[in-house]
Amino acid sequence: MELANLSPETSILDPVMAEEIEETQPSTAVEPPTIQRRVSGKQRRLSLEEYRITYLKVPIIIDRKPVFVSCEVRDRLEDYVRKLGGRKMSVSGLLENIARQHLDTYDADFEQWRKL
Repeated sequence: MELANLSPETSILDPVMAEEIEETQPSTAVEPPTIQRRVSGKQRRLSLEEYRITYLKVPIIIDRKPVFVSCEVRDRLEDYVRKLGGRKMSVSGLLENIARQHLDTYDADFEQWRKL
């Protein structure tokens, strides 16, 4: 039964009519809440070591070219490098490592995408 077929005198739906209306409405599935697992200190240290090995090693850059980033990004990267990197590490070195990792990861894809 549709709501449009109700008489103007009907102000409250009876239970049977309410069930019919609910059945025509699409049901929404309730997803179980995600469980947030704790990360141990050992796992964090291993993760930091992996990050340092990948991104905070001092790269050898033979032919440098300028690259521009916003002041906000530069300041954030400089803060990370100062806190986590070694004495000789710089923002330029971090960006070099990030770019190299990105290029290594997507090198085969770049060739396929170029052909599209």
